[in-house]
Amino acid sequence: MTTHQIDNCTEGCVVLARTKEYCSVFHGKIREKKVKKHYLALAAALVPIGTITHYMRPINMAPRLISEGNSLCQALHRN
Repeated sequence: MTTHQIDNCTEGCVVLARTKEYCSVFHGKIREKKVKKHYLALAAALVPIGTITHYMRPINMAPRLISEGNSLCQALHRN
């Protein structure tokens, strides 16, 4: 069973569960913030260190598009 959906236009590790029960356990770990996702991005220019803020459309389907002032998204960029 798949435990989560990988984002469009990304590559990486996909976690699979052998049982439906563990799939539920893993989803609980995601909800409780016990699982962290880390992304490595390639950028055309240097990205400033600190919190990067943008807004997304509130629609929960791919592709997720950046918009003006809807759902707040923040990412912390560290060195």
